[in-house]
Amino acid sequence: MGHLTGAVLFLAGVLLSVPLWYSIVSLFIAIVPLSVLGASSTSMALESCGKNAGSASAILGFSSMVLGGVLMPVAGAMGENSALPMALIMVCCFALGLGAFYHYVAPAHREKDGGLTSKREEEQPAAAENQN
Repeated sequence: MGHLTGAVLFLAGVLLSVPLWYSIVSLFIAIVPLSVLGASSTSMALESCGKNAGSASAILGFSSMVLGGVLMPVAGAMGENSALPMALIMVCCFALGLGAFYHYVAPAHREKDGGLTSKREEEQPAAAENQN
């Protein structure tokens, strides 16, 4: 939600032609948490892949590069002097990401067993049984 909030604030600032300090603060709210959340969420996603973690990492990297390449022309659609396309892309992508989270990830965590247990959680009961 923080990313989307920052992006919406940035979009509002672009539309209202606010001072630069406002844009910097709104971009800070939208972008800075990506460094922490991006690394930890990627690590958590790859944890469940086991021996296929390298392939999964390659798919994640490839997907982000393809998405960046596809959206690059859109970002420059209004020329070099407009931040409006960037603000719209940020809002759309963060909204799509939030929607994907609530559609795919959150329901699995709400279920009792969810099917998203990590390999460590699956191995711990087996290890405890082997010790007995």
